[in-house]
Amino acid sequence: MLDKKMRPKKIKDLIGNDHLKQVLKRVDEWPAAILLTGETGCGKTTIARIIAKMRKSETQELNISNTRGIDQARAIIEGVNSFSLRRSGKTIVLNECHEATRQFQDAMLETLEEPPDGVVFILCTTDPQKLLPAIKSRCVTYTLDKLKYNESKDLLRKACKKEGIDIPKKLIRGIILASNGIPRKLLLIIDAIKDAPLKTAKRLIRDFEYVDDAASAEVVELSRLLRKGAPFDEVMAVLRNVQEPPESIRRIVCNYMAKVLLGGKLDGGAASVLDVFADADTDIGLAGIVRAVTILKG
Repeated sequence: MLDKKMRPKKIKDLIGNDHLKQVLKRVDEWPAAILLTGETGCGKTTIARIIAKMRKSETQELNISNTRGIDQARAIIEGVNSFSLRRSGKTIVLNECHEATRQFQDAMLETLEEPPDGVVFILCTTDPQKLLPAIKSRCVTYTLDKLKYNESKDLLRKACKKEGIDIPKKLIRGIILASNGIPRKLLLIIDAIKDAPLKTAKRLIRDFEYVDDAASAEVVELSRLLRKGAPFDEVMAVLRNVQEPPESIRRIVCNYMAKVLLGGKLDGGAASVLDVFADADTDIGLAGIVRAVTILKG
């Protein structure tokens, strides 16, 4: 996927966020805890990996939305306390840290304030308001901005040149506006339309306007198929390839349909999907998503 191929590995490769690049270049001593905030897909994990590389450290990444309780906090603390210094130390990246339970955050307070020598924590979040004030006060916070229009255009040109992709000029503005300043979303759009006929490409760009910036190309396609009432087997073939957690799928699909309807025209397909997927009963994991699709196709 283009968003993986184009992931910057050095500060100089980053497009946008010049203020943050200048700060990171000047750091002589890394703080014990760093908080990276910004919207989904804007580059928080990428920045965290670059910092780890700048430190020449061992790196451990954890998705806190999957392991967010006190047992995970205890495992992290035990791990850093038994860490023996090698090379330049260890960088621990906690993605989606706003999903951590209160117990997890309470347990981590002391370690974040005074981790062992050589250990640096990097917390990444789209929603810093959900973090305890005591957690935030222990971190140096850097906020990532969305790309400006010209920065998005630079990224588009760079990606197309690297991959030998020819995007018609008449589509460029639409791609940039649909990406909403989110680098990952822009690259996903390019991936989705690069081999498509012009008419199909325009439709795909419009579909990306309807979905959250966090959505993968697979969820975009799932939403489109549900809206148009595609056959059950076709919908399931796409659903099997979706990597997002079930509740994220449900939220993205609901928001897609809501944005279609906010256009001012009553769309029967979007209304039906929204009615079923907005039902609280669908919030029961993958089985709930499959059940929702079954109801629509029943």
